[in-house]
Amino acid sequence: MSVIKLKMGVVDNINRQIVDIPVLIDENGQPFLALIKYCMEVFVGSSIRISSIKQAVYGVKLYLDFAYANRDQCQNSQELFKRFFYSLDKGTIDDEGFDPTGLYWYGWSENTKTIYTQAVSYFSDWLHENYGNELLNPLVRADYRTQVILYYAYYYKQKNNILSHIDSEQNKDKNNYTRALRTHKSVRKESGDEQQFPLHLFIKLMKYGFKNVRDLRAALRDKLILLLMHGTGLRESEALHLWAIDVDMMTRTVKIFHPQMGEAPNRWKSKFSQKFDREQYLKEVYSLKPRTVLNNNQNLGWKSKVVDSQGALPLLWYSQEIKNLFFKLWEVYLLEIASLKLNHPYAFINFNKKDFGEPYTLSSFNKNYEVAMAKIDTEVSKSLGTSTHGHRHNYAMTLKRMGVNPRIIQRALHHSSIDSQITYTSESQAKALKSFSEIEQELNKHKNPHEDISWDELLKFHY
Repeated sequence: MSVIKLKMGVVDNINRQIVDIPVLIDENGQPFLALIKYCMEVFVGSSIRISSIKQAVYGVKLYLDFAYANRDQCQNSQELFKRFFYSLDKGTIDDEGFDPTGLYWYGWSENTKTIYTQAVSYFSDWLHENYGNELLNPLVRADYRTQVILYYAYYYKQKNNILSHIDSEQNKDKNNYTRALRTHKSVRKESGDEQQFPLHLFIKLMKYGFKNVRDLRAALRDKLILLLMHGTGLRESEALHLWAIDVDMMTRTVKIFHPQMGEAPNRWKSKFSQKFDREQYLKEVYSLKPRTVLNNNQNLGWKSKVVDSQGALPLLWYSQEIKNLFFKLWEVYLLEIASLKLNHPYAFINFNKKDFGEPYTLSSFNKNYEVAMAKIDTEVSKSLGTSTHGHRHNYAMTLKRMGVNPRIIQRALHHSSIDSQITYTSESQAKALKSFSEIEQELNKHKNPHEDISWDELLKFHY
């Protein structure tokens, strides 16, 4: 059975709008209706990212491909899922290079294996609840060691939750159970290995990364986004949520409002509802939805859970020079787009012929970012700190080195927990190794307390 994945428009029965989601089609050209219903019920209209839908559908596709290739090898569904689980890790190719299934899987990383295993498990749970299908990966009572780990993880998560006191006993009882098949982390990777985007490279990027761009407005746009990311620590998706009206030239302030619950601009009042937030404003003024609920390339995520009384992220600039440069470029950019008739309030727009005037997409920004980095002969790499997220890490580490109070850094990064900044403000492995080397050199300057000991003599006695 050949299963293919396509993007199709599906009518949402709740709001009667067409939603683009990935769909699986069998060899007869028929869609897997149960999976479509599952995606529409679980993902569409929720705060779950569109990437989660793609991962869920692709995970189910892998399982269906595997099930067909091994249709005569297993007695029941749980045995089949067990083989699938181990094949995600080890692959389907034997030591001789042969694969009787014809899939020729090489195996996936631990994180990817977890994503696909969970995707199939959750879909199986939904099928069991709605249609009575056999559970592929049921919950089983955890052994004592696993229960201790689950309880520790639960209380660690709850310690910073201001509503933890109203949590139900049912949720606590979930810690007694685990999946029959689940991935186990054999090692723990230390935090802090993600590098920060170097300041000298940022200056080089701003100077030479956008030279010879066809449309100078596009260069201005991308520079402004980078200044927001590097100077205030914003995530790339948060920067693209900016509305033009939320940059105040008089007070020289910038605010990024929550795309749904943020306060509507200019004390706007709805004619049809008691809601005065941005979601209602978009609906009535522009006939649009917040970009967080869209299921196409206009989708943008929103991670921050802490906003001010207006529902916005107040920005803290670590450098007055970067702030000044932002407002100088913003003034020029605003003059360039002021005459355009736009059907949305977003500040950053596309300037290509196909999508001219439409809100700037995350994929387009990342593509242009790679082109700009290539112009300064630099690879875009998360481990090297040259990815878009490296600017946020640089921002956090800069504040730490300036001696800013950790609580202020928490506010600046818009984290709900002070523990969340540890990843951003921990030194890298390279920094630690350099410190170890400096310590060794310092110790070598002093008298060695073991210099009178003959190590060769000790070796004779098998020490």
